Amino acid sequence: MRELKITQSITTRDESLNRYLAEISKIPMLTTDEEVSLAAKIRQGDEEALEKLVKGNLRFVVSVAKQYQCKGISLMDLINEGNIGLIKAAREFDETRGFKFISYAVWWIRQSIISAMNEESTMIRIPQNVHGNISKVKKAAQRFEQEHQFAPTAQDLEEIIELPVSKIKDALGYTSFHVSIDAPTSEDDDRSFLDTFESDAPSADSGLMAESLHEELTNVISQLTCREQRVICMFYGINSPQKSLEEISDEMGLSRERVRQIRTNSIIKMQSRDNINRLRAYA
Repeated sequence: MRELKITQSITTRDESLNRYLAEISKIPMLTTDEEVSLAAKIRQGDEEALEKLVKGNLRFVVSVAKQYQCKGISLMDLINEGNIGLIKAAREFDETRGFKFISYAVWWIRQSIISAMNEESTMIRIPQNVHGNISKVKKAAQRFEQEHQFAPTAQDLEEIIELPVSKIKDALGYTSFHVSIDAPTSEDDDRSFLDTFESDAPSADSGLMAESLHEELTNVISQLTCREQRVICMFYGINSPQKSLEEISDEMGLSRERVRQIRTNSIIKMQSRDNINRLRAYA
């Protein structure tokens, strides 16, 4: 493969980031049909197709990398690591499986970034007052997941341990949980896949990622019964105002505990291997 010069234009100087962003913004975005065509050529060993697919998605790496800022690694280094993941994704992508490329690639991008962060983790000092909270949060999360069969949000943990959501979120920033439809989408954000269903991300790139997530979640939620869909959509504010369990119980004429059971069973039902693979990219 020819050298991806645009990737190597990133240096350790802060001012080069603006030049890089300006450069990749000029690259035309690819249509779904173009990505499918390029992926087929890549599987046949076409290096030019690989370069075109990678360059056409470089801006998405920036969107993902920004989510990991202030984690001990510069934004430019995070972008570099994400670009490595993007190249791996382009080589491995199988367009015949029905996944959108960005849905597949985001997982590789994140894993490449997280791997780099883990290598630097020994250099990041965890505040002493956070150590105790981390232990409480991890134990509570394990108990919750064993009981409910899905990972908790910060709000779920607040009901178990005597810590405010803000401190739970701080602790979550230093730990991780299994990928789950109802799990936090990132280490410092307690929002789940479902919470981000109607993301109002300002950038066009984030908007396209949100659109892809919206489409995947629509397919997942459609597997539920009408009543289950109604509970999930109201609880997570999907295409409607977000409501509490108590508000949902009043509206549906069910007990709060019954609504909680429906929510739990619905989430378990959605956690098939195929569904998790489709949504793992957004974890």
